[in-house]
Amino acid sequence: MSSSAFDNIVERCWESLPLPEQVTLPWERDHWNSVFGEALQPVSNPVVNFRRPILLYPGMARDETVARQKKFPKIKMRDDSLRWKDFIRPGYEIEWQAKREADMQTAIKRWYDIVQSFPETIGIKILLGQQQSTALKLKMVRNLLWNKAPATLVKRANSLSRYVEYLKEQNLAFPGNEAIFYDFLVLQQAKEVKASRLQGIIESLRFVRFVMDVPELAALTDSRRCNGAASVQPQIALRQADIFSVQEILCLHFWVLDDFADDWDRVMAGTVLCCIYSRSRWSDLMHTESCYEDWDSNKKLKYLEFRIGQHKCSKSACFKHIFLYAVVPVEGVGEDPRWAMEWLACRERMGLKFSKDQPFMPAPLATGFPSKRPITSSEMQIWTRTLLTHHDIDISGKRLTSHSCKRTTLAWCSMYGLDWQDRLVLGGHSMGLRSVMTYSRDVVARPIMLLEKVMESIRDGSFRPDETRSGRFVSKKPDKGTDGGVSSQPLPLTGLGSSEYCPTTPEVEVAANTAVIEISDDEDNSNQVKAEAEDEREAASDIGLTSSSSDSEAGRECPSKRLVRLPAAPENHRLVQHTKLKTVHLQYIDHYLFLVCGRNRNQNYVDSDLVVRWDTPCCHICWKRFPRG
Repeated sequence: MSSSAFDNIVERCWESLPLPEQVTLPWERDHWNSVFGEALQPVSNPVVNFRRPILLYPGMARDETVARQKKFPKIKMRDDSLRWKDFIRPGYEIEWQAKREADMQTAIKRWYDIVQSFPETIGIKILLGQQQSTALKLKMVRNLLWNKAPATLVKRANSLSRYVEYLKEQNLAFPGNEAIFYDFLVLQQAKEVKASRLQGIIESLRFVRFVMDVPELAALTDSRRCNGAASVQPQIALRQADIFSVQEILCLHFWVLDDFADDWDRVMAGTVLCCIYSRSRWSDLMHTESCYEDWDSNKKLKYLEFRIGQHKCSKSACFKHIFLYAVVPVEGVGEDPRWAMEWLACRERMGLKFSKDQPFMPAPLATGFPSKRPITSSEMQIWTRTLLTHHDIDISGKRLTSHSCKRTTLAWCSMYGLDWQDRLVLGGHSMGLRSVMTYSRDVVARPIMLLEKVMESIRDGSFRPDETRSGRFVSKKPDKGTDGGVSSQPLPLTGLGSSEYCPTTPEVEVAANTAVIEISDDEDNSNQVKAEAEDEREAASDIGLTSSSSDSEAGRECPSKRLVRLPAAPENHRLVQHTKLKTVHLQYIDHYLFLVCGRNRNQNYVDSDLVVRWDTPCCHICWKRFPRG
């Protein structure tokens, strides 16, 4: 047995050893726990963590520099508050950039395999045949699809592969004709396939028609009977995400200001508040790159501005070459605006930073330290519901999801009577606002002031968004002994029930010469419905609900031509695969700690029993020096 093979066996055995569990002190075990347990409740118990030392091999010091172990900050964790361990998945050290790149690699290979099945008369196939090698062909597909989200590309490829495999079974050339496609849809209906899956196939054909410039698909996508066969006909109204009530938001304020609470619970509550007040999508907020603190002349924190580079609308003409700024009015609906400063202080104490290298809200590891992956929408939903129910907030029957954060303040503005142009800007939607957003420099200035007016009315009790239409606006009664003045006493937020209804729109001063964008109400309504429905599908896809364009099973079930050659290790290199992302990397034979791309090799990377498919992603940095022919 060679020395390198022996070193690999020793390393794998070393990494397979179980991590040490948390040390339990003598007074925390057996009958002593019943004596001292209650007395120690108000005090944060120290957490003792051990790190396995790096195993040095002979000669390793000459080849690699041993990385220094990071010094993590002390995180306050309470044994009676560690509820997040019940629903946070065991974290892998995966950066969101690495996952995005792996999904992009998989999508490119699947689309390359689909395009190879096209007949030689289709334009995209002709252009692909002009490339000399497989690497150049894959590069052309990437250049063609560079501005599309990886998740969207994978969904469209999975949906289209079902129709492509049907044509192969019938010995027909792609794309067939309108009659063949209609017969395929009728056959799927006979198999009781969900209409959302059939709609995903229609969307994938439209994608190929316009993005890849295949005009031969016009007859299929424009057919009325085909669109009717794939139409979604719900029997009941769409169940949209509910908005947060004022009481629930105040409960999150209380969590952040509670000095005795667990640090992770406090940071999570503050993150949800930032998502609510900034009207952001949860996935967009996780990609925050920097934070700007806006203090006034009285040294009071007024706004938090988060700069987001990768977001859902980053490819649109409105946001091209600019960042998305998520502005948080700090005062909110609570009477104590200190929550933002407490949240920032707690993040700093835990060592959390606003940067590309760390997500906005990282998932905690079992040891309590932050990982490199963000909290998912499903984990956010369960964690938020747990925080609310801990303080006896009744949320039974409510559908609170990550999309509830974006909807809450926008729904308040709609109830309050703000113009739809201001609500479009607050929601970050770009429909019909390209020139306005390009030349405004600070397009959210006026809408943010109007939003602050709405929340000020909530604080003083004149606007109650949790009531029905008949009790949302409360007129203030004049004080006794005054000549018609308005009382400055705010009405309580509990025991609602107004004696007077304000039928007019609340007083919001608008400049008379404000430019009006000429967009019809019908266009506005349709755009709003489409945007909200798309956001609902995005939020639902993370909690196991059906998406109209998601067909992940097709990527595994449908066979293919497998025209992409499997990767092989060059001379003096070995193949190393990430156990979660399945990305294949390269590593020098005599190296153990680092990969060719510079990443640290940890327990998530293996070099035996590799699972390599035709669409397995390969690290483009590792393979840059070894192009595949």
